[in-house]
Amino acid sequence: MKKIDAIPTPITLDWVRKVSIQSLMQLNQEQLASLQLQAEDELFRAQLTKDWVDGAVRFKLWEAKEKHN
Repeated sequence: MKKIDAIPTPITLDWVRKVSIQSLMQLNQEQLASLQLQAEDELFRAQLTKDWVDGAVRFKLWEAKEKHN
């Protein structure tokens, strides 16, 4: 397995997006667990943002429907 050049400290999801799965496989369990928590947090915040946007879209659709009634 090819050794990865430089692992940043702290390891970020930005870094993960730029490396191969082989590079990830060289990380230890603690590093992977940290990345997993970061990914879960990012996913939660993305879903929350999507929910807000979905709510705004639904409101606009309801508002437009009310104007036509």
